[in-house]
Parts: sequence; structure tokens; C-alpha cells
Amino acid sequence: MGQYCSSDDETVIEKGVKNVKRILADNFVRPDESQKILSQLRKKGLLFCRVF
Repeated sequence: MGQYCSSDDETVIEKGVKNVKRILADNFVRPDESQKILSQLRKKGLLFCRVF
């Protein structure tokens, strides 16, 4: 975000804000969406459950 905030150009700042929002959306899960994400990971075979 810092690289975009150091500019006075509104277009550069807007692009930076969009980029940060995209990164946050791609990498963080809201607590109320956790079960949905776990289900998607299981369908893709990316989540393995161990039963002891």
C-alpha cells in the first residue's frame, strides 16, 4: 500500500486501493464464511481430515 500512497496521482492511488482490497479478499476469510471455505477446499481435495 505504501508504494501507492506516496503518489499524488489519483489513478495510481485508486489502483493501489483496488490491489490491496483484492489481496485481502484473496487471502483472508471472514469468520462467518469459514465453513463455506472448508467445504470448497474439501471439494478441491486441498483439505485432508485425519480420523484417530
